Amino acid sequence: MELAGRHVLVTGAGSGIGLATACALSSHGAKVAAVVQFQEQESVIQKALPNAVVFVQDLLDDKACAALPEKAAQVLGGLDALACCAGIFFKKLSDEMTLDEWRQTLALNLDATFVLTRAAIAQMRKARRGDASVVVISSQIGLVGHARGAAYAASKAGLNGMVKSLALEWAQEGVRINAVGPGPVATPMVAPTMADPVALAAMQASIPMARLGQPEEIGEVVSFLLSQRASFITGQILCADGGFTAR
Repeated sequence: MELAGRHVLVTGAGSGIGLATACALSSHGAKVAAVVQFQEQESVIQKALPNAVVFVQDLLDDKACAALPEKAAQVLGGLDALACCAGIFFKKLSDEMTLDEWRQTLALNLDATFVLTRAAIAQMRKARRGDASVVVISSQIGLVGHARGAAYAASKAGLNGMVKSLALEWAQEGVRINAVGPGPVATPMVAPTMADPVALAAMQASIPMARLGQPEEIGEVVSFLLSQRASFITGQILCADGGFTAR
């Protein structure tokens, strides 16, 4: 139980990587406060994690987003770590994408993550409970680009820069900040590709390990980075992508 006694706030916990991360953290002993976007997702968390605290919150509300770390700390009895897993991907060519879709992508993937991370760092520094850690879900697309994902790639590249910069800013105070860069993972975001045998085969062929990742695999990587086993790791983008970025 390597995360026993740790109190963690997880966003994007209603499905996919966020849900798997919340479950992984709980299985390793952490007390979890899970943030979901929609009311109907609350029952999903309650079924998977009966002991979790659940917040239903639109992360595009800056003020409410910034208040989440303090709310989590009050309910959990402190806050030690943050896992930012919420995200959106409009899979479109640049001339098909509206400016609203571009802005929405950056607002959720980058802006909201910054607002939440900044507030969580402030909360954890104030409490001084020990090792404080933040992990954000980036993407290998933030490193290599995507022909139908300029906004998503820009948002994830921005996250990578944010992670490195904040890690440098807070390293001397013992706050570790890292990112996980998943490759294609079997989540609702990838469901349209998974439903198309030709597209799925092409995606699998692009991955050296020739398969999609599973959300649970990413959840375990997040758990590792938030644990004391990663106590000397900060400012890193750890790709869990089946070898995609090794080419």
